[in-house]
Amino acid sequence: MELEAVYYSAPAPTSLRALTLLGLVFDRLIFPGVYIPDGGIDIEETAKAFERIRALPGRRDLDTVHMLSLMVLALNAKHLKDFCTFTGHWGSLGVVEPGAEQLAHELELAIYGPPPENFFPSFSAGFSKGLSGGVTTMRQ
Repeated sequence: MELEAVYYSAPAPTSLRALTLLGLVFDRLIFPGVYIPDGGIDIEETAKAFERIRALPGRRDLDTVHMLSLMVLALNAKHLKDFCTFTGHWGSLGVVEPGAEQLAHELELAIYGPPPENFFPSFSAGFSKGLSGGVTTMRQ
């Protein structure tokens, strides 16, 4: 029996520690609408870009945190491919596979219950970051 989980609260966990814990609990983690290249990036230059962005003062908004998390995944892609499934694909920024949005709504309902009257949850889409080596990592 395999235990799989869909990670939907953000494009990626915010730390390798959290990802490791998820990897210990689940056999497979599915990241809907996230594209992480399996090779083709310049690891050294991407690591430098990661450190440069991380060191910028005052840049801790949520989009920056998401971008840095995705860069960490791209830097570690060769180690992640055995237990992480990234369902996005190159060139489809903004389009999530059929059923992903409905799944996210069902998970929201199961976790938080019905939303307040006249409130309609929405889910962010369309992150992208060019990486050295000519490949882009993105969440659709």
